[in-house]
Amino acid sequence: MTAAKLILHSPKQVGAPQLQLLTPLADGRQQLLWQYELPQAENKVVLSAFYSDSEFVVATRSGQIYAGDIETGPRLMVNLPNVGIYGHGWLDKDRGEFWYVAEQPRGDDEYPCLLGWSLADWRPIKDIWLPEYLDDRRLGSTMVRRRDGCFLFYERECDSLAQREHGFWCTNVVDGQSRFHRIEGKPQLEARRYPSIHLCPERQLALLPVSECLLDESGDSPRIGLQLQLVALESLDVLWQQPVFWFDSHDGLLDPDEFSTLLESLRSGEDACDEEELTDALESLSDGLSGIRLCRDEAAFWLRLRSGELIKGYLAPEEHFRLKALSPRYRANECPLPGDEANPFALVAFDHYDYQLTSPTANRLLLVGFEIYALDTSTVTPMLPGDADCQSLPCYFWPKPELVMSEQQSLAHGEAGLNIIEADYLELGECLLASAKEMVSRLADLPNSAKGERLEWRFNDRNGSEWTEAQFVAALIVVPGGAELLAEAVEKLLAYPDAASLRSGADKPALSDTVLALAGDDIAYLPLLARYFNMLADGPGAAFHQQHSVPLIQRRHGQGLLKSRQYRRFVQDLPWPISPA
Repeated sequence: MTAAKLILHSPKQVGAPQLQLLTPLADGRQQLLWQYELPQAENKVVLSAFYSDSEFVVATRSGQIYAGDIETGPRLMVNLPNVGIYGHGWLDKDRGEFWYVAEQPRGDDEYPCLLGWSLADWRPIKDIWLPEYLDDRRLGSTMVRRRDGCFLFYERECDSLAQREHGFWCTNVVDGQSRFHRIEGKPQLEARRYPSIHLCPERQLALLPVSECLLDESGDSPRIGLQLQLVALESLDVLWQQPVFWFDSHDGLLDPDEFSTLLESLRSGEDACDEEELTDALESLSDGLSGIRLCRDEAAFWLRLRSGELIKGYLAPEEHFRLKALSPRYRANECPLPGDEANPFALVAFDHYDYQLTSPTANRLLLVGFEIYALDTSTVTPMLPGDADCQSLPCYFWPKPELVMSEQQSLAHGEAGLNIIEADYLELGECLLASAKEMVSRLADLPNSAKGERLEWRFNDRNGSEWTEAQFVAALIVVPGGAELLAEAVEKLLAYPDAASLRSGADKPALSDTVLALAGDDIAYLPLLARYFNMLADGPGAAFHQQHSVPLIQRRHGQGLLKSRQYRRFVQDLPWPISPA
């Protein structure tokens, strides 16, 4: 089986990030081929992609980069120091390179850095310091590589109405130098952290919203035109700046006062308006455009308005991508699911992070709102004279594709393999204690309470909270009597002869988070923890505690020249190689 028929998916779930390999089935379901926990991952996956028929790369926001193939799964290749949560990756299949951008420690400070590796052997290519005033929160979402190998990072400065400019930092990976190229025009004022732009490396284009509106007073009531810019990434020239949507005071894009303020600024100039009121109006205008996307498979783009309406723009690539036509506005019209059609979401990773306004197949548009839905765009055409301004499109609220798993996979990865404890309210101490007693009771019933070799806990309450073992024990251990119940849970586990075979995660032995919590608590628990570590001996599960639990104990109880008798005895009782001594 080749990558063309496979899907890399990181499902949204409580606990450590996971990676699934799926294949779509003809009936609209998805088959799980394998699922792995991503070792040492601290944050969500931001990139997962194939770079050959069988090989792939995965990156998380916190600096973990994995490579693997469809036979053996992912393996950790790079683990960068985590000084932020905004890292992002770039896969260059043509050059056989992977690049990652994030803040990194350099000397006594942190700076945004661009780091590259060769996919063939994961040798470092470059470690480039980027301009320190680049906003690390936007680096990944505005990053694109040009055909000449330079990386571009979009930057927008909107300190005030009078100081609005935008452009691209261009970083040459050969000499490591970065230069700023200002783009003509004023960017939108956005209250949101991430700018509503779209970069299309396939066509080497960028679509950017601007705050310079146009005014049309030729009709019965004044209209304001919302403009976009199309920029050629290779030259960083503006190919065009044109209105893509006209609205009046009744369209609902702005409230009446904001519309009046914006109208006054167009008639009399921005200086004639109250700066705070005009700023609010421009931010509302920006929020009215909820999504823009250049199409990969045709010379066109989509706009999505806050109202949910859609507009398609048509480009002429033979004429420097001139904007040659716009469609009418289209509003989604929910329709019953067609009985003869398979679920189109089987073709994509359902919880994917980048399919807002994406077409997985011809005449299909996927959108993300409060729900995820698909639109039939087969009837969308350029607007002709006499066409209605707003038309409807069939909209289908498809469910998440059913995941087909074997019984063994269901126990290993599905809800069926979890030990779920229901509580009233996990924020209350008495409910935490009651849940801990239930946990102890189930541990006393091993192996009946284990799901194969899986002993993974989930704690749910009436508010809809879903806590992992780590979240639960962190809250419980500060409740009077909580630490004692955690210690009792470890005692029950140690009483089970095959305790070493049980796992709470891919690289975590059973009750690892409970033991880690006790490691940071009272010194009286050291004999119990020593017995737990000896139970693991030199098995594969010992690595988690070598990295986390034992160093924590050493910092808390092993400092100073006169170490306590309990700590010295603890170290003597530890098996190699877990011992810190």
